Amino acid sequence: MRSIAISAGILALSLAGAWVQWQTEPTQIGVNEILILDGKAEDLASIVWQSETTTATLETRSDSFGEYLWVEYEDRKNPEKPHTKKFKAGSKATRLQEDLSPLIGIRKLDDIEDLQTIGLADSTTSMILEKKGQKHEFIIGNEAYGTKDFYVQYKNTGEVFLIDDKKLRNLVNARTALLDRNLWSAKPAEATAISITWNDITQDFSHLNKQDAK
Repeated sequence: MRSIAISAGILALSLAGAWVQWQTEPTQIGVNEILILDGKAEDLASIVWQSETTTATLETRSDSFGEYLWVEYEDRKNPEKPHTKKFKAGSKATRLQEDLSPLIGIRKLDDIEDLQTIGLADSTTSMILEKKGQKHEFIIGNEAYGTKDFYVQYKNTGEVFLIDDKKLRNLVNARTALLDRNLWSAKPAEATAISITWNDITQDFSHLNKQDAK
């Protein structure tokens, strides 16, 4: 009888655990954290932010020196004279990739009947994330009152989320925020040699024992 009671107790606990797991929102990963789109930063092939007057495209490129992030920015405020700017992206672009993959929202908004009120009905602003050959498009709505967080609709599913504005600000201000302002992006510790020329006089320097920090 005792063994039967123990088995019954274990079965009851298992059923209770399964019921709790089934009832739990599968994308809820923490307090004020809900998973919208899974993945890693290195999975992002490109990020496109498009509004009525601007388009910013961030993509991963590579050359003989390795991989880097490249931005192409188009300003159409004057339709007759659109302006394009292309530049190598800096550290904020790397941070942007990390903020968007995985993409985590503050909460999911269910049963939204009036998309007009939160700016999603007629929005001309969108964000497209390309990952592993698939494009994920998000319609960008208004900023939430008081917090300035963004209302976002995942176009692939129609779901509406609230996303921390800090994750998107550098993309909104891509022309200035993502620019690599360093004249030389390599880290000094990675240099193996340097050659300085002044008035036809050249001085060469070698970095010895660079593997030994001391």
